[in-house]
Amino acid sequence: MNKLIDTLKIIFSGARRLIDATWALCNSTGILWFAAVFFCVSVLILFVWPQAPLYLATDPRSQAAWIRSHTAAFPAGTFTASLGLFSLQQSMWWRFLLFFLGLVFWARLGEAFRIITWARSNRTQVPSLSRVAKKALSEEENIGGDIAAAETAATETLHQCGILASQVAVDDVRYIFAFGPLAGIRSHLLTAAGGLLIVTGLLIGAYFSWAEAPHQLSPGQTWATPHRGFQITLTNLQGTDSSYPTASVTITNSQKAQQKKLVPGSHVIVGGILFSYLSAPSRLHLRALSHSGTPLLIQMVNGQTLTTADLSFPVSGTEENLLLPEAKITLRIVGYSELPAKGFHQPVFLVQAYREDKPLSSLLVTQDQEIPIPPDITLKAKISHDVLVSASHRPGQSALWFGVALFLLGTVSAFIWPLRRCWAQFWLDEQKTHFRFWGEVCYLWHCRPWPISKATTTSKS
Repeated sequence: MNKLIDTLKIIFSGARRLIDATWALCNSTGILWFAAVFFCVSVLILFVWPQAPLYLATDPRSQAAWIRSHTAAFPAGTFTASLGLFSLQQSMWWRFLLFFLGLVFWARLGEAFRIITWARSNRTQVPSLSRVAKKALSEEENIGGDIAAAETAATETLHQCGILASQVAVDDVRYIFAFGPLAGIRSHLLTAAGGLLIVTGLLIGAYFSWAEAPHQLSPGQTWATPHRGFQITLTNLQGTDSSYPTASVTITNSQKAQQKKLVPGSHVIVGGILFSYLSAPSRLHLRALSHSGTPLLIQMVNGQTLTTADLSFPVSGTEENLLLPEAKITLRIVGYSELPAKGFHQPVFLVQAYREDKPLSSLLVTQDQEIPIPPDITLKAKISHDVLVSASHRPGQSALWFGVALFLLGTVSAFIWPLRRCWAQFWLDEQKTHFRFWGEVCYLWHCRPWPISKATTTSKS
């Protein structure tokens, strides 16, 4: 039984030393710099490197195809794809980095609280001496007066400098642990709390964000999102003669409908879901009439025959080929979001007609008009607008931005009121009063030694 108890004591002692070493490591400025550099590089990659759309995260095959289509345009594309740079927010190393940063900020927040609460505790132990403070060792002998007077003088002088000093007596040795000013402690609390909130917001977003593939709506159509059971209906489009129509939409959930107006590039949040108006793609409607006004059949690529062809071009520069079987005419239509080379800065459609590879007509269409095709066919073109919308949910944004505000406030405060910490030791040896002092000045990202002169301890002795 005793052997078991001894073994457990050894295990617990080793675990405590490991925890203390990890705690000290996470509180070091070197680790903070290391984690911060990796985090900044990762954020830079998010903005510079193309990222796979979030809605592909639930479809690994489509996501892999998207990544393959982009790897050729980048140096070492296959290698960087294997590292997860094209889907960084879903990669394990991004989440590991966030967990590591969270551990660092948690340790720094705990250390700041420990410093504050130490002065109110029983103070039977002095906090461990930091590595930086050890470089600022000052040592004196015969500093004048007795040991109590020297201790009191040092404490009062530190108080005058705005630093809180507390005394501890262990056997025949007296200790002083001092820290301050209070504004410096608060700045470190703010930065640690802000950093922890930033990491928390990013982790929540990394694990719980989702997005639906963009959906194209025509006036009167409704889209039911698979997540949360929302329905968005395009009720009206205003200003459809331009390339930037205002969309009136109705968003419904749980028998509650809300009316919203959106313009391209804007968004609205309903029930925690972000609905975005991505663009207003144009749609071309074509009808072919004979010389007597009789509608001619139009054959699509899939073999379907219609009297009116509705064509949409989500990607600028794509084309559609149609056939007028009764007139043996082939139609080629190319849709552009704009064509600056030809002076068009709005959606434009190139409509070309052929018979047995012989060109019959070619025209750029930007508005409703009739296109004559020799010898006696009229092609009626009408342009309408659709709305391309998306739905997504990105939780953790409130924590993220609140954390950014706290972090920036704490960073500015840390440069104005840096945190100072010092350790002093007094003892009597052969009728001589000995004194040792260690100190450091800590900004957010850097700590430097803080030396002290003899006058600090003897000014009031």
